[in-house]
This record gives sequence, C-alpha cells and structure tokens, in this order.
Amino acid sequence: YDEVAKHIDELLKANPDDAFLLNLQGAAYTKQKNYEAAEKSFQTALEKQPNLFAAQFNIGEVQFLQHNYEAAYDHFYNMLSRDPG
Repeated sequence: YDEVAKHIDELLKANPDDAFLLNLQGAAYTKQKNYEAAEKSFQTALEKQPNLFAAQFNIGEVQFLQHNYEAAYDHFYNMLSRDPG
C-alpha cells in the first residue's frame, strides 16, 4: 500500500479538491493502520463533497478498527439517521 499511497499523493497534487482521491488516500492509510491520517483524509473528502457516502462510512470504520466502538456506533447511527435510504 505504500506504493499505492505514493501514486495517490501524486494524483492529488494535480487534483487537490478531488473527494474520491482523498477518500482513496484515506483507505490506503487505513490499510497501513495510519488511522489518524486516514480520518484526516476522509474528513477532507467530506469538506469537498459532504454527501460522499464512502468517506462517511470510512470514518466510522476507522473508529471501529481503533476499538472505539461507542464512537463508531454513534457515527453510523447518526449517518443512517440523516439518510436511511
């Protein structure tokens, strides 16, 4: 995933506002267990595109992977409450 992260970083230099790439960067960080950087990428993706479901979901997943189960539950519950469809 280190190589993937490098490629994503290069793409983000040319497209810094691309929420999809920011979410992908967060996913790569998650695989590397760099959860702080992952959450930052997901949050930035949501600043660029607030309704990006993948980034919303991934924030909860990062909380879960860090064993912050109550925070993960609250995040998923609130996320689904806003858009149950």
